[in-house]
Amino acid sequence: MKMFRLVALLAPLAFANTLAAQPAKNPRPAERTSPGVVALTADSIANAGDSLAAYAMLDSALRTNKHDAAAWHKYGLIAWSMARSTRGKFINSSPQGIRWLIAADSAFHIAVAYAPDSAVYWRDMARFGMNSGSVFLRFRAEGWVDKGLNAA
Repeated sequence: MKMFRLVALLAPLAFANTLAAQPAKNPRPAERTSPGVVALTADSIANAGDSLAAYAMLDSALRTNKHDAAAWHKYGLIAWSMARSTRGKFINSSPQGIRWLIAADSAFHIAVAYAPDSAVYWRDMARFGMNSGSVFLRFRAEGWVDKGLNAA
């Protein structure tokens, strides 16, 4: 059933990529779409239980529009959630889980770089740091909480 959903989600994207490869009279760049639309769509897909499809959708959308802070934030949340699901008793020893943690860390940093006035982005980055096994990230999280409070 998941494979059917994945095919149903990716088929229109493949068709859209084919159309995008052809020259258009009035091209519509990804920067003109309102920010956060991709993040909301990915959120609904992830809430339906298909985090991998949401992650893949955000990955391809962020390759098109690298300045969408909401998409970066959602990308980090989904990557962090998937990394937590691979964690063992104490540490995350799964190679894929470690890649998702690295992606989440980078995505949170990029999100706050593009939207430094968002207290929610700072809060989630601080939560990520506090849940880390690294004492250095835990110390940095205090500064992120301060920046989030200043942004609020």
